[in-house]
Amino acid sequence: MDVRVGLCGWTVSQASYVRRFPVVEVQHTFYEPPADAVLTRWRTQVPAEFEFTIKAWQIVTHESNSPTYRRLKQPLPDSAHGQVGVFRTTPEVLAGWERHPQDLVHVVDPMQTETVTPERTYYRLHGTSGSRHVHTDDELRRLRDLVDGRPSPYVMFNNLPRVGDAERFLAVLSGEGA
Repeated sequence: MDVRVGLCGWTVSQASYVRRFPVVEVQHTFYEPPADAVLTRWRTQVPAEFEFTIKAWQIVTHESNSPTYRRLKQPLPDSAHGQVGVFRTTPEVLAGWERHPQDLVHVVDPMQTETVTPERTYYRLHGTSGSRHVHTDDELRRLRDLVDGRPSPYVMFNNLPRVGDAERFLAVLSGEGA
């Protein structure tokens, strides 16, 4: 199976990470799109075949009452409250959209719901019982079965024990685990 398995964020050192996983989901972009120079630096620090996925900016995806907005570098102006998030076509969201890559896919935790874009599957696993959840062997086998036959699916772990879960899932995919 051609499954791209990685983590949400650099949970381990970059040097160790790129030896273990072929892709990382960049969390920074949710809070503020990085400058072009930052993107160029990231690209030059990893092997050519390494892949970055970019988490959509919260201006596009989340309403202004989300607690995540406290991490914006420039606070939302009062006039933008109630005008951002949920893929609205307000001037504020459209301006945010212009600063963001256009190749968006529906991202879900498959233990909670299924994607509406199975031809472009992107799973982000948060942990069924919370962020400290360690995925069971049964869950990892279920995940393998969900991605089987899909074209180049992504499986990104975002729970606290994500490194171990991702490595165990790679073993399941190779037939060596669970």
